Amino acid sequence: MNNAKAISLLKEMLINGPKSRDYGICFNLVQVDSAVEIDTQAYGIVNRHGRSWEHYSGFPDYPVPRTKERLEEGLWEGKQLVYRTSLIKHIISKLEEEQLC
Repeated sequence: MNNAKAISLLKEMLINGPKSRDYGICFNLVQVDSAVEIDTQAYGIVNRHGRSWEHYSGFPDYPVPRTKERLEEGLWEGKQLVYRTSLIKHIISKLEEEQLC
């Protein structure tokens, strides 16, 4: 998955929401473009750029912090939606910076 493709898919997720509200950003990227190499690359993109995000949880596989709302409302509601939207925008920004280099 090149940066342009990842940016496009992430922007689509911002506009239309995730394909599956039961899963996070990585899995939803994979759902859109499910080739095996895309699977690895999608997780790598979120892992790599999630570490520099201001709300990073400290856990590479789960960059979005857990909140009480996550248990009550789900991954794409309330504070979790705010976090995930922020992380997606952060990743898009980082990918766009890489494209300029």
